[in-house]
Amino acid sequence: MSDFDDFIALIHTTRDQQLLEDLLIGVTTTQEREAIVQRIEIIKCLIAGEPQAKIAKELGVGIATVTRGSKELSLGRFKVLRNQSMKAPTITTNFSHQDAWQSSHRIGESL
Repeated sequence: MSDFDDFIALIHTTRDQQLLEDLLIGVTTTQEREAIVQRIEIIKCLIAGEPQAKIAKELGVGIATVTRGSKELSLGRFKVLRNQSMKAPTITTNFSHQDAWQSSHRIGESL
């Protein structure tokens, strides 16, 4: 088993929200959490049918970052996001580091 498989197994078995948040905050930097939140936002926008150029512009990321997300979607990844019953949001404002920080904490709360 690879080290990443061990990490996934640890996350899977950590069912307590506070313990999971503690783990993920402990193993990631603020910037890494911001990047994860931003990439999830990119995927939600792609699923909602937003044009890649618009996503890149509105979120302040490179087109290559959005294209990478699109490629992963085409490979069948992000099933959990595709299957969510909530509608993916449309972009309305620029994505800031403060938004990412707040979102990273909301993610921990929702797990």
